[in-house]
Amino acid sequence: MRFPFDFSKLALRFHRQKFVPLQEVDENLSREEVRRKRRQKEEMQAYAAVGGAAVAVVVFLIVIIHLLTGGKAGKQEAKAKQSQQPRTKVEQASESAQNTEAEQGEEESDIAKQVAEAAAKEEAKQAEENPVPDEVKILDEVIAGYLKSMSLEEKVAALFMVQPEQLMNTGAMLKAGGDVSDALSQYPVGGILFTEKNMKDGDQFLELVSNMRTYCNKETFMAVAEEGGKDSPFYKKKLVEEVTLSQSEIGKQKGVADAYSVGIEFGQRLRAFGLDMNLAPVTDVVLDKGSAITSRSFGDDQEDVITFSKSVMNGMIDQYVRPVIKYFPSYGDVKTDGTAGEVVSKRTLEDLQKNEMEVYKQMIQAGANIIMVSEVEMPEITGDDTPACFSEKIVTDLLRKELEFDGIVMTDYVNKGAINKTYKQSAVAVEAVKAGCDMIVAPGKFKDEYNGLLKAVQDGEITEERIEESVYRIYRVKYKNLIDYENYTPEE
Repeated sequence: MRFPFDFSKLALRFHRQKFVPLQEVDENLSREEVRRKRRQKEEMQAYAAVGGAAVAVVVFLIVIIHLLTGGKAGKQEAKAKQSQQPRTKVEQASESAQNTEAEQGEEESDIAKQVAEAAAKEEAKQAEENPVPDEVKILDEVIAGYLKSMSLEEKVAALFMVQPEQLMNTGAMLKAGGDVSDALSQYPVGGILFTEKNMKDGDQFLELVSNMRTYCNKETFMAVAEEGGKDSPFYKKKLVEEVTLSQSEIGKQKGVADAYSVGIEFGQRLRAFGLDMNLAPVTDVVLDKGSAITSRSFGDDQEDVITFSKSVMNGMIDQYVRPVIKYFPSYGDVKTDGTAGEVVSKRTLEDLQKNEMEVYKQMIQAGANIIMVSEVEMPEITGDDTPACFSEKIVTDLLRKELEFDGIVMTDYVNKGAINKTYKQSAVAVEAVKAGCDMIVAPGKFKDEYNGLLKAVQDGEITEERIEESVYRIYRVKYKNLIDYENYTPEE
């Protein structure tokens, strides 16, 4: 099956926004302001190009209407002079003023109507001559065709984002050879998540990512978690020399421009190594200064978190790197991140509504289409000790329905103690999918979790249609900006 994609132009099609070169940046403006002004300029140019003909028609109509209006005024003046009833000058002036005001009101109303009608007709003509492709319909057709060509095994594999070692069940992977190619042919996973364990030096890591991309489907996500600061995997492994500002430093400095610049830097760094997804920014609001997320968060002010998170996200998007917003719900009031064992929060639904729902609402409205759900247990909301990423009340009721999020929902890393000490490996992916998640991140034992999910579908515990829902959401993000909509034909 052939797809209407030109992957050689991925960087051009991945995002329609343009990055402003450094030489175009006014020193008196922030990068965000420059970017906004440039977009406004481009929009005005587009409007001018589309509406040029309409303007010409409108001007012509206005000239004709004014000529007609002048004629009417002359006739009215002559008619007034022919009036037989004698009137004083004051009466004449008053009547003339009233007539003039009434006529002007009618004329202005007529002009407005005719101008609007002319503009509407011209707009309709332009739309007929230059129809805009129905991108949503085309995207649905492409994905539907792809799903028909996939086996159940391929659909299930597409729901996993694995670390290289998890795929091969080996130690730290620094090279990818034929055995990796064979494994990816058997298990065409939806994403590869690299960590500092896969980094020795720049050349080695670049070659590893390049080989993995060659062995994978071209649409496979290539991801890393880069949050900046001294914990950056690139800095810790000396693939970069300078420390990038951490989120907590940005929050303390109240630097919106800094946040956007960091997003740009993340994007450029990842693209340089062939990566296209970053598991960042952290959008948790600090609710307790002693929480595990304090050093990784923008701070305890909800508005600041929203502002800085948007800026970092936009910076990455402008460099064609997909951001992953994390975590929902937050680790803002808990002492550990779930690595050692379960994490329990006493927050209520009211607490969630007050302190963090607005963050995710704003991020979704700003264009976030991938969100990672945490492993925090919230018994006051769920009524039990289910981790958030396994809870239908959290994933489906709150994130999907209340926040109206229809993008990709990822689990938190499921190889943590918070999951492994409670759930059988074969049940991990099953629980995540039942809750409403689309991608299972960093499985502890990938093949066990893959086989567990596959068996659940084969046994009817989970329908194949439910798996396809997640594949559809994943591919909608992967393919949205890779399709040549203008030249698309259904035969493809």
